[in-house]
Formats: sequence, C-alpha cells, structure tokens
Amino acid sequence: MNRDIFDRLSTIAEESGFPVPNKDRPRWVNTNNLDDAELLAKAKIVQSLFLTRRIRALLVEHQNIRRFLISDIPALEDESDVFQAEEITGGLFLISISKMNLDPVAPGASIVEAIGSYYQGVSGYDGYNHGLISFLYPPVTSYEVNTAHVFSADLNRIIGSFLCQSTFRWVLPLEDTTLQALRSLFEAGNSQIPYRNVLQGILSIFWHSLYLDLYRCLERLYFIPRVKNLVPYFQNPISPETRIAVLLETHLSWRPREDEALKSLVAKCSEALLRQAMIDWGVIIEPDSNGDPPTLDRISSKLTATIYELRNAIVHFRPIHQTVEKDDATWNRIIRSLIEIICEVYDFFNSEIPRCA
Repeated sequence: MNRDIFDRLSTIAEESGFPVPNKDRPRWVNTNNLDDAELLAKAKIVQSLFLTRRIRALLVEHQNIRRFLISDIPALEDESDVFQAEEITGGLFLISISKMNLDPVAPGASIVEAIGSYYQGVSGYDGYNHGLISFLYPPVTSYEVNTAHVFSADLNRIIGSFLCQSTFRWVLPLEDTTLQALRSLFEAGNSQIPYRNVLQGILSIFWHSLYLDLYRCLERLYFIPRVKNLVPYFQNPISPETRIAVLLETHLSWRPREDEALKSLVAKCSEALLRQAMIDWGVIIEPDSNGDPPTLDRISSKLTATIYELRNAIVHFRPIHQTVEKDDATWNRIIRSLIEIICEVYDFFNSEIPRCA
C-alpha cells in the first residue's frame, strides 16, 4: 500500500516535469499506534462509491465500529446523532488514499518538495507522519457512524444524509425545506427505494435530471398493481407478483402501460397528500356539473396526468411537448411533493416490492 502510494506520487510529479530524487528508495507513512496498525491491516471495506474525480466515499468496519470516510467535502459544522467526527490517523489516511484511489491535487513541484529528500537511508528517517503529505491530496474526513440507524448500512443513504447536513455547495438551488425532505427520505425512507437514483439526482446540474431520477423510483413499482390483479388466476404462485411479471416480460414482452401504472400508484396516496400535491403542482380542477368539489379519484387522475406529462416533456423531443421552463421555487415544491408520493407508495406496497439485488 505504501509503495503504491509513493510510486504514484513520483509518477505524477515526473509526468509534470519534476522527477523525484531517489524515487526507488523505501518511503512509508507511519500508523499512530498498534490499534491503528491493526485497523489498517484488518479493516473491512464494506462499500465504496466514487461520485466525482475528487469526491469519493468509503464505508469501513473494524471491531464493531462503522466508519464513513469522504473526500473533498467540508466537515459537518453542526452536531449530528448519526456522524461523530474523528481525527484522521495514519491508518485511516492510508486506507482512504488507497481504497478511494485518490490522485494528488498538488503540483509536481510540491510533491518533490514534500518527499524528495526524505526516505530510508537519510539520517533520522523513521517514516512520514501522514500530516506531512496529506496536503498533497483532496482533504479526507472520517466519522464514526451510529449503527442504531438502519440506513447506516447503505453508503448511498449515508452520503445522501451527510450531504444534506453539510455545507456542500449544491449546483441546484435546493431550498432548506427541500434538503430536509431529502434528508428524511435518505434516513427514514423505505429500504427498497433505489437510493442511488436519488443520490445521482441531487448531484445533477439540471432540475430535469433530479425529477427523472425521483420519477424512476415510482417506475420501479409499475408492475405491482397490474400484476396483482392476475394473482388469483394462478394456483399456488411462488413470489407471485414478481414471478408473474418476470414470466410475462420474458415470454410475451409485456410491460404495463406507464400512465395507467402510475395512476394505480398515485391512487394509493392519502387524501391529505393528494390535496396538498394539487397545490404544489399547480393543478386546478373545476367543480363538477353539480358544483360539487372534485372527488379524490378526479384529483388522483389529474395529478397523475400532470406528473406523467412533465416526465414526457423532459424525456421526449416531440412537437406536442413544449420546453419545460419552471422557476426554482416551483421545482422545489414539485420535488418535495414527489418525495412524499414516493414515501407513501413504497410504504403501501412494502410487502410486495422485490428485494433489491
């Protein structure tokens, strides 16, 4: 591990015109103590995720302690019941640089200045304190994760929760209430929601992309209401809804009609949510011919049509679809509403959702 790290430093410095003197001489980073050395040797990398060239994350476990390491994101400023900040040790530094595959961000001249004259054979050499070379890389922070939280076993959810609490500079102008809704989704949402889609969405540079990534969470459930109606016609089915859906798609290329499937999902939302969603989406429904207010079925149908039409306007380039232009406040309301719909629908169909692979 040490050899790989210092070889990489030497290579990058040399490629920029600054060869490292005595680059083949042994160099290493010291661990803090015996416990830190054991952490370096025996820690289990549970999950890793590369978000950008510089932003990368690890979920590490050792001796019943779960740690979350992330690079190039500012440390949390407020106390958290999920993340307990801890000092980066030599062992954690080596794990993060190696397992995140982080490249140095310092110029070649700085690399040579940092490691060029200090190596085994030089008088007094006894290894590097990690602080002497950590400035060459994107900053890494480490947190002990409170495992009492169920979501703490999923790195996608951990990153989402962390970013929503941090001073991360979002590209999208997400309002505080939207960040709170997203944090609640990551921390308390149904375990079967595809959180990588949500994480991908919040890191997007366009509102359209975030909307579509959230929409795909609903799309994952489209088959359930329709296939559920077929279950009584099959004798003793095994894992009925999932099994039937796989058979139909495999043998008949069958897929549910998207608009009808979406309506079946939205119809399961509570009355309070549907009526608030009308406001959030700007849906207006006139009273019926008798002057009575719209029924829940009409509200659900109109809301479904609005959600689906927005999806189509983003996805398809057809004359019937106008360019989608909404201000930031409107997008924030829509995103919050879609999150609430996702949460209620997933909770309603929880027992029938196929487990994520």
